[in-house]
Amino acid sequence: MHILLLSKKNPYPERDGEAIAIMQLAKGLAQNGCKVSILYMNTPKHHFPVSEIPGELTQLINFYAVNVNNAITPIGALQNLFVSTPYHVQRFFSSSFLAALQQLIANNHFDIIQAEGLYLTQYFNLIRKPANTRFVYRSHNIESEIWGNIATNTSNSIKKWYLQIQTKKLADYEKTIPQNIDAIVPISIADFSYYQQITTTIPLHHTPTGIELDQSPIASSVDFNTLYFLGGLDWLPNIEGLEWFIHEIFPKIIKILPDTTLHIAGRNGDERWKQLHHPQIKYHGEVENAQKFAADKYICIVPLLSGSGMKIKIIEAMHLGKPVVTTPKGAKGMPTGTELHFYTAADAQQFADIVIDLLQSPEKVVQKTKLAQQFVDDNLSHLTITQALIHFYQKISA
Repeated sequence: MHILLLSKKNPYPERDGEAIAIMQLAKGLAQNGCKVSILYMNTPKHHFPVSEIPGELTQLINFYAVNVNNAITPIGALQNLFVSTPYHVQRFFSSSFLAALQQLIANNHFDIIQAEGLYLTQYFNLIRKPANTRFVYRSHNIESEIWGNIATNTSNSIKKWYLQIQTKKLADYEKTIPQNIDAIVPISIADFSYYQQITTTIPLHHTPTGIELDQSPIASSVDFNTLYFLGGLDWLPNIEGLEWFIHEIFPKIIKILPDTTLHIAGRNGDERWKQLHHPQIKYHGEVENAQKFAADKYICIVPLLSGSGMKIKIIEAMHLGKPVVTTPKGAKGMPTGTELHFYTAADAQQFADIVIDLLQSPEKVVQKTKLAQQFVDDNLSHLTITQALIHFYQKISA
């Protein structure tokens, strides 16, 4: 079975949830015997040439890159008010990407062409479907939910108005998806439920992001006075949630436990993080190895106020044996059963109370984190997940 994945960004290096989700799926499919190709957009924000991808990966997966400038512009945002297509989708149309896709289809037979995320589904409307090829949409998030949350939490009235318009466009666009595809494979269980409600004819298969279990957690002594945040600092829900934690939650924690330190790491952080000037907050910028960064830290915080889909950082922290504290938005969309293995706080005070309790009683956490590690080992291997997905592909292709 030959599978082509379409990506709006470089999936390597695996430095954020989207890249991890794509690469873990691609590697799992290839290791389970499929021929896998990835066509990705090389954007100014996320640029990585194929020539620099390690040989062990290029021997396993075929990578093709197309330079695409998808930068947000004031003129583009304004002009979008007069069309029905969401600006988020419009930004990812590229005639060069379309031409590269058409060329790949002309030169290969793909059993499955899969759009990784909402914004790539537009290409299914622009290409002629080859015989015996199935178009599949892998939903990473319900985008209208994310942007609706951001609009609600935005204080700037003009920005709020514009985001509300885009949220409505995204919701309408998402409802048209089943008209153009053969199957949907949502990453999160919440997305799976959403598409169950809007279509009764399109096959669905829940495909959470798995991880490579042979990448054993790195043994290290742990500083039990530490918290850590790890995530892309160019993604609005992460920025919004981290600022909320720093201003509303962290002061409550250090008032009780003044030796507590918060460590922040993530790619594409702007000057605000470098200029925090807080003695108990350490900004590390982009780190080369997320496991090494987290190894000697204690509690993983995932303070999301907006968001949708599965949060792979929670799964990775569970696999590392780290207690995780998140919000209802962070918990939403996680695979069934994971909710037993992390802590969910409804508001800032409860978030602070949970963290303080964990900091004061680390010995109580050991059994919970061991069970979390076992759950990941038993249920979230990328090989097990992709085996089930291949069976689903075979079923819809029959």
